[in-house]
Amino acid sequence: MKNLKIMKIWLLIMGMHNVRGQSKEALFITEPASKKVILGESIRLNCKISGIPKEEQESSVQWTQNTFALGLPPLRVPRFFQSNGPTDYSLLIENAQLDDSGAYECQAHTATNRLRSQSARLEVLKPPTDVSMVPVPGSSAKLADDDVIEVIEGVETKLQCVASASKPRTEVDWIFQDSRINGSETVSGSKTFTTVSETVIVPNREDHGRTIICRANHEALQSPIDKRMKLNVKTKPDITVSTPSLSYREGDTIKVFCDGDANPPISSFAWKVNDQQLEGERQSILEIKDVMRNLNGATVTCQAQNEIGMTSSKTQLDIKYAPDIIGTANTRLVVNASDTATLSCNFDGNPIPTVTWYKNDLKIDSKNGDLKLENVDQMATGEYKCEGRSELGRAESSVQLVVRGPPIITSESDQFGNVFSCGYISEPGLESIQIIDMDAEDVNESIVYESADVTSDVVKIEPGTGRYECKVTNSLGTTTKFIVLHPQGVSSESKIAIIVSMLILLVIFGILIVIRLKFYPRERRFKVAKSVNDDENNDLVENKHSRKDSLLLGYDQRAEAVRSTTNQKARRASDEIPQMNDKIVIQHPHLQDGLKFNQTVSTGNLLGAVIIESSSSDRSHSGNDDGYGTESGSNHKDHSSQSESNSDYEINVPTVEESGSEYSKIRVKVGPDSLLDVMDGSGVSYQPQNIRSQTEKIQYQNFILSASKMNRVRSVSHV
Repeated sequence: MKNLKIMKIWLLIMGMHNVRGQSKEALFITEPASKKVILGESIRLNCKISGIPKEEQESSVQWTQNTFALGLPPLRVPRFFQSNGPTDYSLLIENAQLDDSGAYECQAHTATNRLRSQSARLEVLKPPTDVSMVPVPGSSAKLADDDVIEVIEGVETKLQCVASASKPRTEVDWIFQDSRINGSETVSGSKTFTTVSETVIVPNREDHGRTIICRANHEALQSPIDKRMKLNVKTKPDITVSTPSLSYREGDTIKVFCDGDANPPISSFAWKVNDQQLEGERQSILEIKDVMRNLNGATVTCQAQNEIGMTSSKTQLDIKYAPDIIGTANTRLVVNASDTATLSCNFDGNPIPTVTWYKNDLKIDSKNGDLKLENVDQMATGEYKCEGRSELGRAESSVQLVVRGPPIITSESDQFGNVFSCGYISEPGLESIQIIDMDAEDVNESIVYESADVTSDVVKIEPGTGRYECKVTNSLGTTTKFIVLHPQGVSSESKIAIIVSMLILLVIFGILIVIRLKFYPRERRFKVAKSVNDDENNDLVENKHSRKDSLLLGYDQRAEAVRSTTNQKARRASDEIPQMNDKIVIQHPHLQDGLKFNQTVSTGNLLGAVIIESSSSDRSHSGNDDGYGTESGSNHKDHSSQSESNSDYEINVPTVEESGSEYSKIRVKVGPDSLLDVMDGSGVSYQPQNIRSQTEKIQYQNFILSASKMNRVRSVSHV
């Protein structure tokens, strides 16, 4: 009754409004629009109307959900709040619930007109309650922990991802190794929806520890929900078989290692050699002692077991051994003339031996170990030797090739000693053999041996030294050979050895002489006097002057002609000078060190000679030689202090002038520190290393002036 009374009052009021406002109509300013709201949040549906009289503003506008009115204005429904003008009549829904979803309209009933807004769709969103990942029931995988799934290597595994109680449905993606993988989805529910997605993987051992992700995407979520699970991949043993060395020699001890991993770990091992099970071998290392050649190429297999299964791995042994002949060799082969003879020789060895054929120590080319001789004649008869050789050794075998025909005598023509030997090869068999003395005076007594029944292939007798004929006969002919039996003496091999030994001794002796000369003491070599008497040696000395010396001496190529002429005059003048065999040497140790002038100059021809010596006139020859041509002794000890302190020397160079003779002098000062200062008459100072060049400069200047006379060289020393 109360609601009916209220309705009548509202109709009366509306009628009054219609009478009063007939001249003004209500109009929509803003109509509600469709919206989405997440469960539990608030949402506002806008509705603005103009032209509603003030007295009708609180009672003329109402909201409907799915065509049903929410209630009379003013609205008093829990969680729903409506604004009441003057123009804003929006609807606020707090703590939105799933039932709040639907079509909403804003309606106005005034005295003048009625308004009805467009329908606005409100959708309440609910994110998934939970996202989980589990193995599909019946699958080989199982859940080991909250975030670990156990799978088996190589076995197809189905996983399931469940996103429950969402509105609308949840989209599910699978991600593995940073890539999306396929999955199939099923959706169930009416008010809320549960999405179930399944995927299939075939894990391998590399996937152990990797993560697979189930990603749930829903519009009510700010970011996707990732469910991550780590894979625990159980595997069969993964093993490798190895040996420390790639190859072994016969008799070695071999250790074979079986290494690997597995999840879960390996529980047991087993070994086989060429598919034969080795009893009692249960460890990861197999030891084979004193390995034999029959295991070369043998296959060694290791088997490893865990709870998932068994795997095996193998290796092949490489056993090195020396060559050995295979089978029984044919030691004698008889063929007819013009036939083809094939000689075979088979060797076993690792590495494979190289087969070489020899006849009488001469190498014969062959292929594949077989020797093929075509169109043979009796020259092919003989012993053929095959040799198998490798880095580990050698083996050999021989075969006697016999070509039918007259006998062949194999003995040497020259033999030494007391035993005479006549060897032969005969096919067909021997009929007779004779040994005849070629030096016998009576022919009837010349046969020293004769036989028609010989079982061996050689006849040996002791007839004494001399000349003999060996005569062998079979059904196809007779063969003879002259053989000389010499007294026992030095064989040809011994003679060659003696000659080679002598040559080796001569070479060694020559090497010692060269070493002696090369390392001959320097001070001894400097005492040897060199003769410069002949023109050839003088020319050689002249040719040794360098361009640098020529510039230092102050003469050039134009002076060479004058020099040559002067030398000729000087040679003629030198013939008048008495020959002196004394050796001119440097006698002061300080001067020697300063000048580095360690050469002994012969005075056979004094032209161009430079003499530097001490002024001591009573030089004793009984003193000790110091290795530089000076003599040391008591006489020199008296002047040692003065010599070490300071010494002046003059180098007297011979001059040749028309009016007479005089000395050109170069003064040499030697101090206690062995420093050298050389000055000529003009006061010019020279370096020690150029003293020879400066001396020659003075010489040649004097030679150019005159070559008719020569003053004797003398030296004066001031101590």
